[in-house]
Parts: sequence; structure tokens; C-alpha cells
Amino acid sequence: MLANYTAIFAGTATNNSHPAAAAKVEAIQGDGDGYAARLRPRSQWEDNFGVINNVRLGPENSSNGPTASGRLTSTFRVLGSIALATATPGSTSYGDITRQDAVIEALRWVIENYYDVPGDIYTGEGDKYGDWWDWEIGSPNQITLALVCLRHRIVEIDPSLMQQALDVMDSHLTFVPKFHTGANRADMTINYLIQGALVGDGARVVEGLESHLTVMATIDPIDPAENITDGFYPDGSFLQHGNVPYTATYGRNLLTRVMQFTQIMADTSLLPEGELTDTLMSWVRNSFAPVLYEGHFFEHLKGRVAARINVGYDDTPVMVEALTDLTRYVRGQTADDLRAYVKHLATDTLAVVNADDFASPVTPVTLHALLADTAVTPRDPYFPSGHATFNLMERDVHARTGYRFTIARSSERIGKYETMSGANPRPWFQGEGAYYLYLTGQNHPTTYGGEYLHVVDPTMLAGVTAQVGESRERTGSSPWGTNAHSGGASVDGFGTSSMTLSPEFNLEYVNPDGCKSWFMFEGVIIVLAADLTESNGRDLRTSVDTRLSTHSSSTEVSWTTKDGVPGSGPVDAVRLSNARWHDPEVDAAVGYIFLDDHPVTLGLDDDSTTVNSVLIERTIANISYLHPGTARTSLAYALVPNATDELLATYSHACIEVLANTSEVQAVVDTRSGVTMANFFSAGDAGLLSADGATSVVVKQNGDGHLRLGLSEPTFSRDQVRFTLALPDLDLVAADEGVSMESGHDASTLVIDTKDVSGRVFTVEMTTSAGPVHAVSGAFDRSVATGAIAAPVAARLRASVGIAQRHAEAGRNQQAIQALERFQYQLTAPHPPHTVEPVTKDLLVQKVETAVAQLS
Repeated sequence: MLANYTAIFAGTATNNSHPAAAAKVEAIQGDGDGYAARLRPRSQWEDNFGVINNVRLGPENSSNGPTASGRLTSTFRVLGSIALATATPGSTSYGDITRQDAVIEALRWVIENYYDVPGDIYTGEGDKYGDWWDWEIGSPNQITLALVCLRHRIVEIDPSLMQQALDVMDSHLTFVPKFHTGANRADMTINYLIQGALVGDGARVVEGLESHLTVMATIDPIDPAENITDGFYPDGSFLQHGNVPYTATYGRNLLTRVMQFTQIMADTSLLPEGELTDTLMSWVRNSFAPVLYEGHFFEHLKGRVAARINVGYDDTPVMVEALTDLTRYVRGQTADDLRAYVKHLATDTLAVVNADDFASPVTPVTLHALLADTAVTPRDPYFPSGHATFNLMERDVHARTGYRFTIARSSERIGKYETMSGANPRPWFQGEGAYYLYLTGQNHPTTYGGEYLHVVDPTMLAGVTAQVGESRERTGSSPWGTNAHSGGASVDGFGTSSMTLSPEFNLEYVNPDGCKSWFMFEGVIIVLAADLTESNGRDLRTSVDTRLSTHSSSTEVSWTTKDGVPGSGPVDAVRLSNARWHDPEVDAAVGYIFLDDHPVTLGLDDDSTTVNSVLIERTIANISYLHPGTARTSLAYALVPNATDELLATYSHACIEVLANTSEVQAVVDTRSGVTMANFFSAGDAGLLSADGATSVVVKQNGDGHLRLGLSEPTFSRDQVRFTLALPDLDLVAADEGVSMESGHDASTLVIDTKDVSGRVFTVEMTTSAGPVHAVSGAFDRSVATGAIAAPVAARLRASVGIAQRHAEAGRNQQAIQALERFQYQLTAPHPPHTVEPVTKDLLVQKVETAVAQLS
């Protein structure tokens, strides 16, 4: 364990002789030399209150407690860095006992005079001061590193120092989980077990090991062990502070700590082989890959950190470093996939990965070999496309070639935002259904990073409904809402989610009322809002999208009115059929389809702000609805990522149909993909689908009689859900535990046990022999309802469809085929112009051909 720990930070003689390690070894030596030059002579320590030039220890020599405790940690960091250089093979001070002796003497003096003090940092009792982290984690991290690097010399010249240092560190430490969860607990437990190895205390090593493994345990949302709610959850969510989604910061930090622990425990007999790597790989697949796009973590998983500017792609090197280390411990296909993913993160991004900045000299050598291996093709094997529903942290991610779309929800369970200590100063609507549409190849930090949150009006974040011109004072650090309904479901890469809008739990601020749903299909996202209103009658704005570009980009907005008149540039309250935002500087575009008759406003304005003396200048495009808070407004629109003008023209009401948009149920069907989705806020009916209460559902009809269904209970409070499909004689092929089906000649009802499942998405597979004909019938009915097939022709076609359906339901496949062929003949026969839309005709012919093939 001690050899492994040393190798992490100092490398080995063989590794450090590799050219790829040279810069890191040089950096370690440079730090050691620079810090050694700042080490005061022993005679000056008392008079200068410290061992390092320009660092005076003690609260009486600092402006405040946190500064004082931070200086203590900084002093130990200097001593640890000098010690590390003397333990690093290849460095010029390797084995320098003069420097080692000086550090050992300084360690003892600082520990005895400034670190060995009594008190309770949490209550302010005793002599402790400043930040608890410095006493329990920051200083012990550096002391432990120094002790390991100097262990052989300490035995020779000051053997009592080792146990004395451990006793003092123990006096500041407790494993009781107050703040000690996640990465914090991982740090503490690694220090604790390494210290046990230093003094040969096997019981301490085992205690540290067992305590560390608790941070790797999946959190039970119903009965969390030791009441710890910070960590990874069954659906891949990561929460910190109990109610803040934080995969991109605390979750990332925990990954690096557990990866370090994995390296420490390598080749020991204390853990079963693969136990650590299996957990780490599950995190990579289920938690990180879906929310890390082209080396950039989504903003809504960073908490208050999201508002920091000039962060850039800082996430990428951290992830590349951790996963590069992980590649040394996995085998077979798992290793092949992980190596491809690491190469993808290191190369398919705008980030600059400088391996010289890694913590270990070993990692640059491993990465160098990986990148040079031509047999490894960069790719994302875990989440290249699809849909991830994170109901336990109320986030959704929809992935397709060319873009990622992700939503931030909130409820009485998950905070609306996080803000504290002046960080993230304008957060109020970030959890109100705000969404982010990341386009492939763009500079994601400049699209949605801290600049976005500082320069965009908080009431105009993409996807948000808010009072026009509303300004607020900061309230709680991460306030909950008062709504229970916030959830979603997915199946086969398609997904939906929904939430009800609500005020904060303390009622300091009244949000608009209403409900919203998002339906994520192939290349299009449909958004519905129902009963939007404001109790004080203030006017509301619903932002369809808000996008940033540079002043020099010549950003364009173009549009077409409901009457078919094209135009471009900003417009105010005009009934539009569609619109398109285009930034020619980076060749990025998004299209918008307006499925209702409400007037739309397109704004294109230059704006600027200064944050920490940094000037931020952007062109802001806002596409929005303005509507009165006194009326109950329902809205329906679609986002089309990377849309061309030609692509927008292909989207018609024959392909997208809103089945329902009320405060009881919101439902949409996309006839091209055969997917129907619905969110029920109460008992309701959406034609093909009905439910007895709050339910989110996605139904994928494959055209061969098979249906795949994903379903969840979005309030986390119902013990049972009854959901009905208006399809006869369905057979249950497979279902998750807790699902049963009642099949009938008119409809089939699923009964799902949802007690204490915390929004889990259930997957069900069903089949029917008449399924292919039902697919034709359903598409035909939707085409007629939307006007894609004129009424006179529809009457003749309906008879043939009905005959085919009755034959199929009775098992007379040949007769059903004959009826379908007659339907196809009638459909493709010459008709007057505009009687049957060409797109609809092609769609129905395709479904007929599929049905005939299946029935044959």
C-alpha cells in the first residue's frame, strides 16, 4: 500500500525515465526547489510565527479564521512538496537527506505549535479557528503525503514523530457523517488507512478500508445508510447537500478519490478482484458518460459552480486523468471500450489536455501510450445517442448525432438552484424547466457557461416561464419547490418529462402556475405548457430559446408567418409557423416550429456585463411568447437542432400531432417514429393512452406487432399506477418486477406497483398479432385528424383499413393482406392536388409494406 501510494505521486524509477514523464518530474523538482528556498532557518521560526517565508501562522496573524486555517494547510503543502521531490526518482533532490531532515524538523514544530490545539470547529469552542476542512482534510492530506515520502528517514532521526502526528490528526477527525460524505469522506478514509500502514496498525487499515467503501455504496433513496444522502443513486443520479444535482463537481471529485484508492489497493489481498473497478465502470457508463459531452459537463449539474467564468474545458483533463488510470485495471472488452472513450475525451473536444498537469508522473506515460496506439479509435461507447432519465436528481438528457438536449427540473425533493457565499448570484429560475441545447462542435463553455448566467436576464433562460422584468433578492442556498410532480420516462432512446410550476417552500417568491412537458423524439423536441397563469396577474414570458453568440458573428433570425410569408430579423408579437436561429461564424443553427396560434417575439440584442473585472460581450437571441398572467395560457412548440430551412419545411402537422394539452394530460405522437408519449398530472385520457393519475409514459410501436413501453410515477407518492392502452388482445412478453397486465378485447391495462420506487422507470414489452394493421390504422387516423388526407378520400380509405383490421384481429391474415393491398392501391391512385400530402402517402405506404411482410 505504501509503495502504491508513493508511486501515485512520485512515480517509479522505470516510469520516470520515460520521456512522457520528464515534464512532470521536472515540475515536481521545480516545486521542491522553489519551496525549499522559502523554508526559513530554524532560528527564525518563533519570531516569524512560521517556517515559510511570508506565511505567518495563527489567527492573531491573519485577517480572519478561514485565512488562518488556510495558511496552516498551505504550510503543510509546502513541506509535503519538498518531501515529494526528495522521494521522486529522476529529480535532482531525490534522496536528499539534508532537505528531508529540514522538513522533518519543520513538520514537528508546526504540528506541536499550531496544529495540536483543542476545540470544536463546528461550534467555535476551544482554540480551533477557520474552516473545518483545513483541520480534517486539507492539512492531513499534506501531512500524510510528507510522512509517506519521509518514512524511512523519520525512523532513523525522529521515530516518535510518526505516531505523534497520527494522534494529533486523529484528535481533529471523526467519521460521523456530518460533513463527511462523498469526496470528503474518501479523503479522510484514504489518509486514515495510509496512516495505519505507516505504523503497522492492521486494524486501522481495515477500519479505513471499510469506511471508504461506504462512499462507493449506491444510495438507497428510501432508507439511506447512516442517513447519508450524498452520492450515486440507482438511476445514475448524483446528489450533494441532499438536494443538489452535482455530478459535474462533487461527483467528479469522488471519482478521482476512489480512483486513487483503487491504485493504493492494487495487488493487495484486502479486496476481491474487480470490486472497485466494477463500481467505477458503472459510474462511467451510467452517471458520467450521459452528462459529459465533447469534454464538457452540463451546467445544471454544477450547482453554484455553474456561474463561474473563464472555466472553459477544465472538466476534460480531470476526467481524462482519472479514466486513464482506470484503464490499467480493467480487461477485455471493458478495457477496449474505456480506452476508446479516453481517447475520445482527449481528442474529440476543444479542450487542451496537458498531461504534465496530472497529479502523478505515471499517468502521462499511460496516456501517451494510449494516444499513440493506432488500434484505438476514439469513440463514445457508452452514450453516443439515446435518452437518460435521472428522476432522482430531476434531470433528463436526450442524445442524438449533432446535439445534446438536457432539462433541469425541481420539486419538493430537489432544489430549484444553489447559491451561497456570493456564488451564482442570479439563480432563481435555473430549476424551473430551464433547458440546454448543446450543438456538436461548438464551444460549449461559451454557449452555456458562466457567461450565459451572467449576461442573460434570469427571467429569459431557455425554457423558462417567468414574470416579465422580475428582479429578486437571493433567498435560501438551495430552496425546494412545493410541487410533488416532477418526473419522466424513457424507452429505446426516446423520452419525456414533466413538472408542475410552484413557489419556493418558504413562500418568499410566487412563481407562475401551470404544468409543462417535454417530448424528445428523433431530431425534434416538443414542448407543451398548459394553464400558465400568475396569481398576482403579472405578465409572463415563456422563452422558447435563448442563445448566445459573439458580437462579430452576424447572427441571423429568419421566420415564416402562419400565412406563409417569409421574413428575417427581430419581430414583435407575430403569429409564426416557424423560425430559425443561425450563427454563421460557427455554422450553428436551431429551428423552431410553433404548433399553436399565439404571437411570437424574436429579439436579437447586444449586451455586456463585467464579472470580476472581466468584460463579457454577447449577442443574445431570444425567441419567446409574451402572455398575460391573468389568463390561463397553453403553448405548444418544437425545437429542431441543426435545422436547415429545408429541414424545417419537412416538419408538418402530419408528422407531429398534439393529442392533449391540458392541466390533466399532455400528450404527443410522432407518426414517423411510431412513438407516443404522455404525461398525466391527474386521471385523464389521451386517446390511445389513459391513466388513473400522475404518470409519465413512452410507447414505441415497432410496426411488427411489438410495443415497448417505459413508465414512471412522477410524484413519488402513489402506491400503484393503472395505465390503459386502447389496443385489444395484447400479450405481455416481458416486464420489470412489479408490473402485471389485464388484457381485454377493447383495451389492455397495466398495473404497476410504484410504492417506494422513487420515480424508477419500468420497462414493458407487449405484442399483438394485429399490431401491424393497428400501426397502419393509427397512422391513417392521425393523418385524417390533422388534415393531411382530405375528407372525401379518407372516407373511401377508411373502409379498407377497417376491413383489414377486423380480419387481422380474427387471425385471417390473408384476407387482411388483401384489404391492405386495396388500401395501398386507393392511396397511391391519382388524386386531385393537396388531397393527400406526399409525406403522409410515403409514410402510410411504408407502414402497409411492413404490415404485409409481418402478416405473410
